Order: sequence, then structure tokens, then C-alpha cells
Amino acid sequence: MTDNTFVYIGTSVQKEQAKIRFANDLDRVKILVKNGHTEIELIELPEPMTKPKAVAFLMKQEDFKGDREAIENANDKYNTVKVKKAKVTAKKEDVPATDAKEVGADEEADPEMVIDVVLDAPAEAEVEAETAE
Repeated sequence: MTDNTFVYIGTSVQKEQAKIRFANDLDRVKILVKNGHTEIELIELPEPMTKPKAVAFLMKQEDFKGDREAIENANDKYNTVKVKKAKVTAKKEDVPATDAKEVGADEEADPEMVIDVVLDAPAEAEVEAETAE
């Protein structure tokens, strides 16, 4: 995601699909029309904003006539934190002996048991999580 800022935000419809549009001047309307867009609705932002901030601003504009579903979809895209799956590791000595089970090369561990064992492991077990920005 970039830190580019925009002065205008709105919606347009192209091929029966409404989407959010960002612009820095109203010449963008000419380009949208040239490319077959209809129902073009742009408003000027109170100050230059990044895409996430501009979409959040537009979400609050109840009188905006643009497509609400397109605005909500854009809000999901730009203002939702995406979390990648967490990698959890526990040391063998952290797992209670009664729950430990050796798994041979030709066996598969029961995922439910593995989850229970990891959840019961002491708090000192290493936990690594990555989050997307």
C-alpha cells in the first residue's frame, strides 16, 4: 500500500460493476467517460487523503449518492487488517508427558490432539505471528 494522497473520491459503474474511484483533479471524469464508465459520482475531500482514510471518510457520508455496496467493498479492502496464519512452536519438554505421542513416519498426528497439546503448553512456549500491513 502506498502513501499517495487523493483530493477526490467517489464511485462509477463500468460493465455493470460499481467501484470506488480516486482522483486528484476532475480531468479524471473525462478519462472515466472515455473508458465507458457511467453513474460517475465524485466528491472533493476536505484535505488530501490516502485511500484508506478517503474510504473511511466516504463511509460516513450518508447523503453521498454513489453505490453503497462499492463503498463497503472498498472499506473491506482498504481498512481491514489481514492476518496471516500464525506459526506456533512448542518445545517437547513443554508438552506434558501424558499427552506426548511419538508419531512415526508412516503415521499422521491427530490435529485435534496437537491443538489441545499446544494450547495446554506453558506460556513460555515460543509463539511467532506475522501480520500483513
